[in-house]
Amino acid sequence: MFPSSSATQIPSAKTMISAAASAAATIVLFRSLVKEYLPYEFQSYIFYKLKTMINSFSSEFTLVIEEYDNLNHNNLFKAAELYLEPIIPPDAKKLKISLTKKESKFSFSLDRNQEIVDTFNGVTLKWKFISKQVPIKYIPSPDNFNSMPKSEDKFFELSFHKKHRDMVIDVYLKHVIKKSKEMKEEKKSLKLFTLTPDRMSGRRGGVWQSVNLHHPATFDTLAMDMEGKRVIMEDLERFVKRREFYRRVGKAWKRGY
Repeated sequence: MFPSSSATQIPSAKTMISAAASAAATIVLFRSLVKEYLPYEFQSYIFYKLKTMINSFSSEFTLVIEEYDNLNHNNLFKAAELYLEPIIPPDAKKLKISLTKKESKFSFSLDRNQEIVDTFNGVTLKWKFISKQVPIKYIPSPDNFNSMPKSEDKFFELSFHKKHRDMVIDVYLKHVIKKSKEMKEEKKSLKLFTLTPDRMSGRRGGVWQSVNLHHPATFDTLAMDMEGKRVIMEDLERFVKRREFYRRVGKAWKRGY
């Protein structure tokens, strides 16, 4: 019996492997020639065009969330760090851990090139943390009086199906910000603030210094007329619930007795 014509048209595994190896070798050779003989600017242009062409056939869309917007801190970057911490999978192989001077809880975050997959309203979203070394540049410090050296660019890549673009921008990122604020409140320690000696003497430096407030006193241990104590506690509870009202009418959210 002779093999059918359809069977003779199927390439063997050996032929397919050989063709794939040949294509890979051609790509490697092409990249080597480009890097060796073409100027860096032209190389970047070629690879950018190739990446753009490949991405045009992809259904994936990516948002880049950088640590800084020009010289200003990007609040969305910090929100992403806080949001991702509680959804880090338990089987993660490598994480960064820190304990700041004035906090009492450990903080966990993704290490370079690590990924987390999140699901929101049935949509799968992939977060990737990227950090690249760059020439040192100086950025304003939080106190706005000094500058700090910066030698790496940090950013998150948030990838998802492009059909969900509007939902991610209009709904999901607002969800990230809301959850990050809740995380920040949970981590926050009660502090007492005073002016720094530098500022009190007229020298430049940080405006405030703080210490964590660890005091055992509560309303239960406060020696005070019971009726007066009840009035103050009710007033404080009402005040705490009206933070949004103070913001809306433009008043400072503070209370003194």
